[in-house]
Parts: sequence; structure tokens; C-alpha cells
Amino acid sequence: MATDYEIRGEYETKAAALKAAREQMLDSEYFDDWAEEHYGDEALDLYDSADAENYDNDEEVRIYVATKSKFDAARKRDEDFLVKARAEAIAAHHKELEAKKAAVAAAGKVHYSWPSNPDVDLPAQVEVVVSTDGTVKAKERKKGKKSSGPPADAANTGPSESSAAAAAATAAAAAATPDAGVSAEEFLRELGIPGNEVKSCMLESPGGPEMTAQFQTAVITLLQGMESLEELYLHGGFQGRRNEVDFLGRLCTETQLPHTLRVFSAPLGDFSPDCVMEMPKFKRLEELRLESAISMEHGLGIELRDPYDSDGGEDPDLPYDEAFRVLGMESESLTFMDLSGILDFSAIKWCVNYDTLDWLSRYAGIEVELGEQEHY
Repeated sequence: MATDYEIRGEYETKAAALKAAREQMLDSEYFDDWAEEHYGDEALDLYDSADAENYDNDEEVRIYVATKSKFDAARKRDEDFLVKARAEAIAAHHKELEAKKAAVAAAGKVHYSWPSNPDVDLPAQVEVVVSTDGTVKAKERKKGKKSSGPPADAANTGPSESSAAAAAATAAAAAATPDAGVSAEEFLRELGIPGNEVKSCMLESPGGPEMTAQFQTAVITLLQGMESLEELYLHGGFQGRRNEVDFLGRLCTETQLPHTLRVFSAPLGDFSPDCVMEMPKFKRLEELRLESAISMEHGLGIELRDPYDSDGGEDPDLPYDEAFRVLGMESESLTFMDLSGILDFSAIKWCVNYDTLDWLSRYAGIEVELGEQEHY
């Protein structure tokens, strides 16, 4: 936090300076209604609005008397402190970034950051942008990379597989991926690697209130051509559409995903309770990643129990309680679910009871990641 300094006057005697400081204190809105009684009638060499202990203040004001040399020394000391603190913060950020990059590379698994960080992320083997008219094209990545994801057999290579090796393994496929919008069939033909060797795919949507028929057909065609796909990342607002449940149903009935998919990711949006209840249909699903996709809007208006009222009765059923219990009871392979972001703005209290999450962990054997609360 920066400190602003201002010299309000220079005086021949300390007594004159003390008198002026008191007058400025009494004229300041930061000292209204309390300072005169708090400090008494004596002229002091320091008045600090923090003495009021008003923790709603966004800033505080300190009025004090000092010689010019001491004032300059204090300001220099604060400036030096800020320079040092800024340098330490930058160094800590770089250290954290390098540690994250090393961890992602060592894991050798697809990784996407939110917000996106190309310096850390390890993209899927194939990244596709699907338009509402059904045309598809490769996603352009920073520095001209379309994909630098893990190799097709990354799941079996272990943590020793580096991101550099992963990039080399997919370089030919990335170079052959078409840039202009084409049909899904043509995209698959020009991909450069057989569809049955694609293990991870990111599909990006342009958004909109619902998924058009052309859009859905293109996605289904792409996924039918990737018959051994194990990891599917849906970015750009697939969730929250009016026909999202029907779309998930088509994935289950018209593709091989119920028998091959291990990782399903649909972050940043509104993955409804009805969508959650579709997930057990993917029989091999091990990881369900819904970062910032569990929406409080489904629970707004529910009358919550007062946590401080011992006679307030039981917690009401919340929108995702039943969905998560169905998920836990019917999923055959699920072991991990990422709900990071659900703590922001206390959204969780409108979405799901902690008892349900505890049940998922204790009795269904599903590790639930809630992340950290970043927004209050």
C-alpha cells in the first residue's frame, strides 16, 4: 500500500507547528466527532485517524510535526521499503510460476489455467474451435503454436515425460492442422494423425444462448472420428445453453465417449444439476473438472437456515445435493471432482450442502477440490 506525503506548512518554532497541526486535525473529516475528546486540549506532534479504530476506512490520515530532515528521511525509508517489497513480490511470483511450470511438465498431463497462462499450460493434443455454422478450425496459440500437448500415450508414460517431449510428439500434427474454417470431416482428414491416436481434445465454442444443429453435428462428427478419446475439454460456454442436457445425451448415444472418456472438463459457466446427473453415463470417467461452473443462480431465492439459530431445523435441500448424490452412487470410476470457484462470493451456500460433499468424500470415494476463496 502506497503512502502519500504532503508538507502543509513550514514554521519558525515548534509551538507554531504544533498549533497548526492541531488546527488541521480539527478541520479534517477523518477526525470528526471523536478526535477532540480522544486527544484532549493539548497540542500534540502526532494525530492518527487509525486511533478511531474505524475499520471501514479505506485509508487513514496521519498529521504530525517533524523537522524537514526527519520528514525526508521517513519518506525515503518508505520509498526504499516499497521498492524492496515490489522486487520481493516479483521474485516470489516468478518462483511460483516456475514451480507450477515444473509441476505441470513433470506430470505430463493436459493442464489449463484460469485465467489462461500460455507459459504454464500444457494443451490437449488437438485444439479445435467450432463455429455456430458447423465449420471448424485449429485454435491459434501464442507464438504460433496450435498445440503442444502431451503425446497420445501420455497417460502411460508417467511423470518423467517432459513438456518438451510432449511438444515434439505432437509437432507434426499441429503443423498439419488446417487454419481456415472447414467441415469436421475435412478437419479430421487433414489432422495429420489418425483419429484413433488422439487421446485428448479441447473444443472451443463461440458462445450463444443455445447450440445450433450445425454446431452439434460438427462436434459429434469430430468426436466420432476420435474413437479412442480419453480427455475432453469443453471451453467457451458449452454449459449454460438451453439445450446443453440434450447435447450431453447425444455425446452418450452417438459417440464412443461413454466407454473411453476418463477426464471431462467444462469450466467457467453454468453446469446445471441436470448436466451433473448425465455424467454417470460416462462409465470410465475418473476426473470431472467444473472450475467456476457451479452456479449459485440455481439456488437464489431458497430460504436458508440461520446457522446461529439452534432451533432453525435442518438445512434445506439445495440444487446440487441430489445431483451430486446421484453422481456418487451411479458413477463407476469417478475419483476426483474439481469445484474450484464455488467458494467465491459464498456461492456454495446456494448450491450444495457440506454434508453432501462430505458424503461424496467419505462414502463415494470421490475427492472434491473446492479451491480457495478469491472473491468475497
